[in-house]
Order: sequence, then C-alpha cells, then structure tokens
Amino acid sequence: MSSTVYYARPDILEAVPKDRHAVIEASAGTGKTYTIEHMFVELLLTEKVNIDNILVLTYTERAAGELRSRVRSMIEKVLVSDGCPGKPERQCWTIGPQEKVHLERALFSFDMAPIHTIHSFFQRVVNEHAFSSGRLFEQSLVDGKSAFHDAFMNVLRTDISCRNEYACYLDAWLKSGNSIGELTEFLYSCHARKRSVLPHFDKTALTDALKAVAGVIQAEGFGDRLKAALKEKKIHHSTSGALAKRAAEFGEALSVTKGDFCLTDVIEKIDPDWIHYAEEKLLPGEQWGQEIRHYLDALAAVKRHFITLRGIAAQLFLPLVQKRLEKDKRTGGLYDYDDMIAHLLEALSGAQAGALIAALRSRYRFALIDESQDTDERQWKIFERIFLESGNQNILYLVGDPKQAIYGFRGADVFTYLAAREAICTHHAPVALVSNYRSTARLVGAYNELFRQDVAEPFFRGDIIYNEPLVCGRPEFHAVDGRGADSAPIVIWEIDNDKKSVSAEYFLNVLGRAVAAEIGALLKDGIVLHDTSVGERRALKPSDIFILTRKESEGRRAAEFLREAGLPFAFYKLDGLFQTPQAEHIRDLLLAVETPFDESRRLRAWMTPFFGVPIDRLPECRSLPETEPLVKRILDWHALARRRSFAELFSRLINESGLARRVIFFDDSGRGLTDYLHILEILLEEASGGQKELADLTQMLADFIRGARKPAREDGTVQRLETDKEAVQIMTMHKSKGLEAAVVFLYGGYTAGSGDDFDLYHDAEGRAVLHIGGWKEHKQHAHKESQDEDRRLLYVAATRAKARLYLPFVPPGKFTSKAGMYKLMNDRLAAIAADESSMKRGGFVFLRPPFGAASAADSVENAHDILKQWSPPPQLLSLPDEAERFDLVRGRHAGFEVTSYSRMKKMRGGYSAPAGDEESIFDDRVAEGGRAGVQDTLPGGPRFGKALHGVMETVRFDSLPAGAEFARWAEAEEIRTLALQAVGREGVEQAHAEYLLSLVYNALMSRIVLADGAEVARLAEVKRTARELEFLYPYPEKKFPRLASAQWLDIQIERGFVKGFIDMVFEYGGKLHLLDWKTDILPDYSAAALQEHYDANYALQARLYLIALCKMLRVHTESAYNERIGSVVYCFVRGMHPEDAQCGGQVVTRLSWQAMLAFEEDLIAGLVFDEGAS
Repeated sequence: MSSTVYYARPDILEAVPKDRHAVIEASAGTGKTYTIEHMFVELLLTEKVNIDNILVLTYTERAAGELRSRVRSMIEKVLVSDGCPGKPERQCWTIGPQEKVHLERALFSFDMAPIHTIHSFFQRVVNEHAFSSGRLFEQSLVDGKSAFHDAFMNVLRTDISCRNEYACYLDAWLKSGNSIGELTEFLYSCHARKRSVLPHFDKTALTDALKAVAGVIQAEGFGDRLKAALKEKKIHHSTSGALAKRAAEFGEALSVTKGDFCLTDVIEKIDPDWIHYAEEKLLPGEQWGQEIRHYLDALAAVKRHFITLRGIAAQLFLPLVQKRLEKDKRTGGLYDYDDMIAHLLEALSGAQAGALIAALRSRYRFALIDESQDTDERQWKIFERIFLESGNQNILYLVGDPKQAIYGFRGADVFTYLAAREAICTHHAPVALVSNYRSTARLVGAYNELFRQDVAEPFFRGDIIYNEPLVCGRPEFHAVDGRGADSAPIVIWEIDNDKKSVSAEYFLNVLGRAVAAEIGALLKDGIVLHDTSVGERRALKPSDIFILTRKESEGRRAAEFLREAGLPFAFYKLDGLFQTPQAEHIRDLLLAVETPFDESRRLRAWMTPFFGVPIDRLPECRSLPETEPLVKRILDWHALARRRSFAELFSRLINESGLARRVIFFDDSGRGLTDYLHILEILLEEASGGQKELADLTQMLADFIRGARKPAREDGTVQRLETDKEAVQIMTMHKSKGLEAAVVFLYGGYTAGSGDDFDLYHDAEGRAVLHIGGWKEHKQHAHKESQDEDRRLLYVAATRAKARLYLPFVPPGKFTSKAGMYKLMNDRLAAIAADESSMKRGGFVFLRPPFGAASAADSVENAHDILKQWSPPPQLLSLPDEAERFDLVRGRHAGFEVTSYSRMKKMRGGYSAPAGDEESIFDDRVAEGGRAGVQDTLPGGPRFGKALHGVMETVRFDSLPAGAEFARWAEAEEIRTLALQAVGREGVEQAHAEYLLSLVYNALMSRIVLADGAEVARLAEVKRTARELEFLYPYPEKKFPRLASAQWLDIQIERGFVKGFIDMVFEYGGKLHLLDWKTDILPDYSAAALQEHYDANYALQARLYLIALCKMLRVHTESAYNERIGSVVYCFVRGMHPEDAQCGGQVVTRLSWQAMLAFEEDLIAGLVFDEGAS
C-alpha cells in the first residue's frame, strides 16, 4: 500500500499566487476563515516554510482564538486523512512521508504559530525588540482615557490656566457655559479619532480677515449701497432685505475690531451660516462693483480662516495634552491599545529601523491579514514597510470584504484598504470568493437581487459595490415549511397606519409585537432546516434566531415584547456593564466596607440586594450595636479589605450575603448575578495589578460608572451572556459581524441619532479628517461617508441569515422627518416592491405583519407599560387606625430625634389625593382645566420623582436658550446622558427618559408670575440659583428665642431637629424665591384645583422651608423679610407648558411675616398635628 495520500484542496487556492502580494476579497458567508486555514496548510506544504514563518493577524481575541483552533484542526485532519479517492491529483495536496513529517513538526510546535490580534502582535514586536524600539522591557497596560485625563489635568494646571496665550481661550470656554469636564471629553474625542484636526488656527490671518470685513461693512451708507446693487441685479427683495440686515448685524458684531480685542469675543457673535448664505446669494460670478467685490473677497477670507471656539481649543490645547501624555507614558513604562500601533510605527521609522525590519523579514515569509478592510493608515504603513517594500521576498495577503467595513467609529479606515488594494492590484485583479456556504440557494438568490448593482438606484454607491453576484456553495442545504415546501427567503413586512407618517414609537411597538408573535409561530411549527447530503432535518431552536438592532436601547425594547410573549431571550455582548444597577450596588457596598462606621453609607449598603433590607425597615437600622449581624458582617469584610485579601472578600460578598439565592429567586434570566460576578472579577483583576487599597478600587469603580475610565482589558465594559440555555439572541448589528443564524429579524435604525461636534470625512488627498465647525461642503462629505458606512452595516446585518430574513418596510413618504439609517434599506425595498419581476426573481414575500393594520392606533403598548399604570386601591395601603394612633402616641413621647417634612406629613395622615374617581388620579390625559394632554405611559412614584429631581439638580439652565427646540435639546449627548443616568440610578425604565426630559423642558421654558406681579419669562433664564439646598435647625420649643429674635443663648435641645432639602432657591428682582418641583399625577391642573391640592399637601412643607430660609439668611424683622424674601413657587411639572398663557401647573404664594410668626407659635404649642401631636 502506498504511503502517499492525496487530500483535496479548495479550487480557490489555484488563483492565489505564492510569489507576489495579493488581495483576497470575500463576501458575507463565502468562507473567508475556511480559505485562510487552507491557505496556511498550502504554504506549509508547497513553500516548505516552518510554522513560525507564517504570520496570521486579525482584530479580536475571539477571532484569533477561532483561527488558531481551526488551523490546528486543519493540520490534524490532513495528517489523519486516508485521502480523497476519485479527486484529480492536481486538485489535491500530495501528502508523502516528507510532507507528513513536516506537518507533524508543525503540529508539535504549534504553540509557536504567530496567530495573533494585530494589537498584541505589534506590542510583542516592540517588547522583543526593546532596544530597536527604545522602550522599557517591562511595560504596563493602562486605560487610554484615564491616562489622557491625568495628562490633561496636569497641563491644565501648568500651562492652559497659567499662560496668557491659552488662558484667554480657557476663560472664553468657561464663560460660554462649558465645563472643564466637557473640555476633557471633547479633547479626548478628538485625540481618540487619530485624524488630522481641521481647521487650522491662524490668529493673525483670521484677525486681518475680520478687520477687512469690518472695514467694508462699517463704511458709511454701505447697507444702502448693498441694497441698490442687489436691486440692480434683480435679486428678490426679501433676499435683498435679509442680506442687508444680516450685513448690519455682522458689522455690529465686528464693531470691537476698531481697536484691540479678544478674538473669542468676535467668534462667539459670528454666525458661520450667514457667511455661507451671503456667498451663495451674492453670486461671486456676477459683475459687481468694486465695493461689493471687496466685501465678497473679505467674506471668502473669513471663511478660509474661520474657526470656532471648540476648534481653537482642539488646535491649542490638544497638542499640549498629547505631548504630556506621551511623556508620562514613556517615563512610567505605560501603554494603551493605541500605543501598540504607534510604538511599532515609530520604531520602524527610527534610527534602528533597518535592523528591526531585517529581523522581521527574516522571520515572517508570509503574512495573512484577516479583516483587512478594518486596517487604518498607521497599521498599513507597518505592513507596507515590512512586506510590500521587500521586493516580493516577503509576501503579504490582504483578506477582507470592504462591504463589511463598519468600524469607522473605532478608527478603522476603509479608504486605507482601498488604497492598499490599488497598490497591490496594479496589474492583477483581487482574488474573489463568490461561493456562499452560509445560506440556502434561495436566500443567496434573494441577496443577489437585493444588492444588485445594475439597477437605477442600487443599494451600494461609490467605490464599494456589490460587483460579484454570489453562487450557493451548499445546494444541499434547504429551509422548508411545515408542508415540506421551500421557505420564503426574505419576508418584507409592511408597517403602515392611517396617519401622515409612521412614528418611531408606532414602528417599534408594532414591529416588536409582530416579531414576538412570529418567533412563537416559527418555534411551534415554522421552518425546518434540511441538509439532504446527510439526510438531517431539524426544527428551529430559539438560539437559531437573531434580532439585530441599531442601538442597544432598541434591543431592550424588543426584549420586553419577547418577555411578554413568554419567549426566552439573551443579550449578546451588551455594552454598559458599569451603567447597570449591579455596578452601583457594588459601589455602595464597598463604600460601606471601606468606612464601616459611616451610618449613611451603611444604610445605602443595606438597601442593596447584598442585604435586602426593605426601605421601610431602614429607620430601625440606625445606631445598631457592633454585635448586630448586619454591622458585624460589614466589619468582618472591612478587616479583609484592610489585609488586601480581595479574592476572599469578593467571594464572601457573594456567598455570605445570600446575594446569589436572592438574585436567582427574583431574576430568572440570571442577568443580575452574571453582572455582579463579572464586575467583581474585573475589580479583582485590577487589584492584582499593584498594591491597591479598597479606597483605590471604590474610586476606580466610581470612575467606571461615570465613564471617566475603562478597564484595560479588551471589551471590559461588555456584559457577558447571562445564560447558556436555548434563547433568542438580541444584539446590535455591529456585534453580529462574524455570526450567523437561521432566521434574522432587523429591528431598529428607524430614527437618526444625535450627531458629534465635528465632521469626519476624507479630503481630496485621501487624508482622514476631523473637521470642527465645518462648512456645508464638509458636512456633505461627512454625511456621504456616514451613509456609506450605514449601508455597509445594513449589509452585514442582512447577510447573517442562513434561511430567512425579515425586513420591515414603511411606505415611501411615511418615514419621520428625522429618518435613520434604515431608510437606506427601505428605499431599495420600495423599488423591489414596485417591480413584480424583481419580487419574483428574489423570491420575496410581501406581507403585513400581525398588529400592523392601517387602522391600528399609535398607542400599541406592551404589558409592561400597562402594568406600570396600575396602582393598588388606597384601602390596601392604609394602616388601621390603631396603628396610626400608636404612632402618634409614640411620637409624642419620643426623645431626641431628627424629623423632616415627610415624617411630619405622615403624622398628619399622609398624602391627600384629589377628590373624584380614583382611577382618574393616574390619568393625566386631561389636564389644565380639561385641555387634552399627551398620552404616555405615565411613569410615577418616588423613583420617577427622584429621577426628575436628579436632572433638575444638575441640568445647565443655559443649555435652554430662548427658542430652543425640545427635540434638538433632548438629543444633545450631555442632556441624553443626564436623563439616562438619572433613570438608571433610580431603576426607572430607560424608555421613560424622553418623557422625563419633556417635563424638564416644559418646566424650564415656562413663564412664572411671582407673587408681586413680576414675570420670569422662562425659568431657564434665571442666572443665580442654589439647588438641593440642605438645612437643619432645632425644632421650635417654648424656651427658645423666636424667629423674630436675633439673640441666641446657650440652649438645650430636647425635641430634636427639622432637616430637609429645598429643591431650588433663585434670585430674581433682588429677592430670593423658594421653588419646589412636584411630579404629582393629577386629574386637573387648573389654578383652583392645584391651590386646593397644595393647601392639603404642601402648605406645611412651604412654611417649614421658609423658616429654614429665614434662619439661613438671618432674617429677623418684617422689613428684612419683605426686602429679601419673595415668593414660594410650587411647580407641578406635569401640568406646565411653555405655551400656556395661564401659567398652569404652578402655585405661587407669599406668606406674610405675621403668618410666619403665628405658624412658629403653632409648632411650639403642638397645634400643627392632629390631637396636639408634636
């Protein structure tokens, strides 16, 4: 028997050269990894190279691990194979004795195989060639964002705030309402993009240009001459008037240019849109007079050199921070993921570059770069130096699919790939992989129809197109329905209604309910997967189904519908591990362990699931002895923390606390427990990196929660899969890349997200540019590139399917005004739906899904939303009279204590709801005297109230200038983050964040009429405020000096203190006014109804707050009271609206000085409470 066997090799290897560089271009499902593993064995056998001579690089640890596993398995398969009888020898590898020995040697030394991520390989090279790269032998990986923040703070202290050439611009930044934190975030965003920052800042040129414009505009009679010239050119009078008016305003803004000025004073007053408008309307090609030509030339010069304050900050401050950052990291032996690239590129350009390049070329004869469409310019320069410039002595293969270049936001640059492809393929075309091994033949045909280029308006535009229609590589793979017929490959679901447009809420609710219903049907008796080559037939499992979204918030919404339908689901690689309640629970617990005798920290820790103390039992937990189990457990954990026994500490946090049992009992998904364990694991990993105390870990966790830093590990903020049970997988489209499922639903991408402060595009020279405050043409370039990447993202999402794809479709013209990325797919579907032959060729099925009828109301809700509106009957919540009487008696005889309005109110009988139908109390669709309000899910309760107060406490009032639109304001990153953090902190559904912001907007934009008749046009215009003002004063007693007395002697306090927080005190008209926010859900917000509600529930609170304010300000006389203290304003935010001429939703009162003194006497006499309780 012959010792030589023949092992079949893929035909595509014949097209891949071994003596020159090549590009292998794939499409989704065409076996890119399969090709790489066979190419690896091909090089081993045909080029007789060792295993450590073949470099294979990819982008993620998961992909690198998969490649290592598959290459190893491939070698093992060839070694144990008996050959492929009947296959022509020329299509096989010849495995003789020598080849077998060579493969065995490769297998035994497989640990030496250089199959890595790009970043880890670059860092490995730098470490192994430390002398050539000029780096320390031992370096530590750090989080790039936190290192940047530290460098920024150092530069801020030593340069930006101290040197005159920078301080002017820092002062302007702060005066414009921005903070130091916002400056840090902005500069880091620019730094992380690794692009050329534009525009450049030429102070002299910009100043000269501004003065030139001022010289023309400020000339006597220029406005009249401009109008005359425009009239002569027959330019419409309205345009002419606008140009003259804006020119005058421009001249006024430039009036300071007559003398010395700070450039920022002028920049802040200039509207760049006006310059563009003037240039456009004045038609530079026209024959204008000399003065108008000078005006146009001056405007053109301003446009060339104009830069916003943010642009100045980037151009002046960023280089300083980057220089300091590099110095700190070099001296400290630190590096981040980005430095792994920068350090090697620097070494390949330095004095020792020749020796380093020679060493790398002698080791790596061949290199296969997987996912090369995600290469950036710096990475390509490295590959170019090592391989492309070697004269074909070291061969480079780029393997990728430009149609799947979707990581531009991470710095990947598909334009670099296109340039590299052009450089390599000057005389030879790329090797194309055109056989799809993932999908059924019917689905491959549907993809070809969906993405075909030979139509009037193809899906792909520009340089990256679908130029190679695919063929099915697995014709034996079928998807059939319950009757055995071939299943429809793509289902187009029409989402329509009887309104002018389909709102985002309607779209997502109808689609979500339809997806849940369809998944239930598919799992019951839907698609059967059939492989005729082996005779295998199996029904769908939940894990065979993907729901792909544009944003993670859309995934959470889809999950609600699956939960309602009783379907199992799991989130795949969900971001935001440290923005979960679990992260805050661990932070609160560790703070208490760090300082175990801080009672406030202990109480917060006891409320977490680690202890599970109900909130109504917390008062009983004050001043507990150290022997009490609750206290003793924290003290025991504190002892472990002091010994830095963090592994034991974290283990006991989970096991001793009973957390695991509680979480598993209440959370059947396992999400919570998975997150607790994951966070503690990361903290333990960070603790092992140095001599860290518990205080260091708690601060680190707080930074993770705030987003100020991230764990150094890859995907450190990504949540793990919470279960390995069968479950429908929900993930973002980005996370789905490289994965596949039998059935895929596209869900989301319907509305546009908020934009950045800059435009990202490539200029005429192909440079990647970050343009701050760009002009119209720059925004158009950026929009086109962004749209192209969105098309590629939709392609990636759509091509995950193996058997069936569900695509929603909105009739043309019914998309919302702020259409999101999905409109790109929707437009192509519209063309297909209108072409019967196209529908037939692709095998598309056009249906209206369940709940998608044209007459369906926009109020489609899920059970979770409905449940949140329910409230138990009052009789179930009220205590028996005996308990109330006991509480009053106990309070009357209580000793020293601290009380508050809430406690006093409880002693008086608690909250008094408005009279009327109890159910209507929880329905504010009719408010303000019967006017119809906006229907919503009405989130209520203490948690929602606390969330709103949290936003009101921190929101910048100057973020709401006059005329600000709600939609634009609410979409701002700062505002959206503020709302999401507030609702997340209080456990309120994220879906309610927009409603919360609408209440904040309505309140701050509303007019307030004070008690003396003075009008505050908008609350947001109030300049001086004190928010969440805490107070503490002794409870009035007979022997104490009264409010009207300025003399306080030594006293003995017996009845305790009154404490609380005033939501806001603001100054207006020379007086201080007290304001409180209320989120009460009422049936009527008219003035009379609100006054009655206020009198019943909040009059006592207002009086207590007024006493506190008087004591703070040391107001002891009636004249001082009238001079310094104004109105009491109670804002019931659900009833407020900027357009309400009646100032609804407000109660504005003013208590007289005599009434204040009388109230104080009532408190002393015990007349404020029922039966004289005090």
